[in-house]
Amino acid sequence: MASNGLAVPASSNYLENGRYYHGYRRGMYMYPCDEPEKDRMDIYHKLFLVARRDQLHQAPIPHQWEPRILDLGCGTGIWSIDMADRYLNAEVLGLDLVNIQPERIPPNLRFRIPRDYESPWSLGEDSWDLIHLRMGCGSVSSWPELYQKIFAHLRPGYGWIEHVEIDMKPRCDDGTLSRDSALVKWYDYLADATNRVSRPIAYDTGTRALLESAGFIDIQEIVIRAPYNSWPNDPHQKEIGRWYNLGMTEGLDALTFAPLTRVYKWDLQEHVKPLVEMVRREVCNKKIHAYNNMSHSACRHPGSVFAVVVDPIEPTQPMVYPIFRTTTGIPRDPIPLPSYIPPLERFIKMMYYPTSTRLCIRFRIISKGLFSSFRRRSFGSKRISTKGLMISMQDEDDGHDRDTIHIPLDERCFGGGSV
Repeated sequence: MASNGLAVPASSNYLENGRYYHGYRRGMYMYPCDEPEKDRMDIYHKLFLVARRDQLHQAPIPHQWEPRILDLGCGTGIWSIDMADRYLNAEVLGLDLVNIQPERIPPNLRFRIPRDYESPWSLGEDSWDLIHLRMGCGSVSSWPELYQKIFAHLRPGYGWIEHVEIDMKPRCDDGTLSRDSALVKWYDYLADATNRVSRPIAYDTGTRALLESAGFIDIQEIVIRAPYNSWPNDPHQKEIGRWYNLGMTEGLDALTFAPLTRVYKWDLQEHVKPLVEMVRREVCNKKIHAYNNMSHSACRHPGSVFAVVVDPIEPTQPMVYPIFRTTTGIPRDPIPLPSYIPPLERFIKMMYYPTSTRLCIRFRIISKGLFSSFRRRSFGSKRISTKGLMISMQDEDDGHDRDTIHIPLDERCFGGGSV
């Protein structure tokens, strides 16, 4: 075991409504960082293990090299520690706003604290095999931007993102939960308050579309019911309900106090605590057959992104630039593609716009990292299944896409190597 090496003073934390909150970027994060909150985080870790039958992760971990694993918003670090213990040859890194991780940790694990994962990263683009994010709802202001950042840091063709959330909207299929129940009202208040500060706790049901828009492929979604208590007859669901009930009853104060007192300006004793007690009674009532949905999403980086820069005056000399840092557009050395000259020349003549001195063609490899293996994927609003490239023309003067074409892909152009 090694020391975590962190030295963030606990004195930076502050007391509010009887709970301690972190002082780093004070007020940005709505939830506490004290001992009861650490217990809640570890309870939810156990809940997810029970729900997934002791599976720590859904995405595959490569064994042919030393994998790099990044845990965003690691909390107590319990998932990071378990992963470091399971994969001894892996490099595991956990990020969080506050130092609530244990002092002794596995030697292949590091924590960087305080770190806000919505701020710019300096973690090495195109280098992570798995980026894990769990229970980020309520702390993320822009999911599209975060997904794009994750996409840029995953290993092209091999890197996976795993995103786990609880959709906290109460659900009931048999009418035992009334629409005017304290639980329903509590969720509506919480969803509205967190949305007002641009960090919605409500799970975005369009998450799959957001992942696709960011460029991910092979999206796997698993939804598991989380009953509020042990009311189901199914043994597995009953066990999930026991742990979820513990997490909910122990965590209601943490979830509720700051949003309703800071945003709504409600009095803690007069309004907030009575509401919390009514909700606590309802989530423990086995006659109410309500539940939440757990969403487990895993998807993969599709491979490298290339750009072809063509001078319309000399269209017979296109140059291909591999762009691995897709968010910044920083190219590596150009690669000439003589075999692409005929289709590109015809296309350039057809698409030439007099206002431009140069046109940029951007395209993605439709592959699993190797040219010889292709998979169906989405590109913009179109879906294609072809052993080739999807090309979009973009005018560099105004940045507008002009048109798209397909070009057959010959792996001999790159010697059949990995992208």
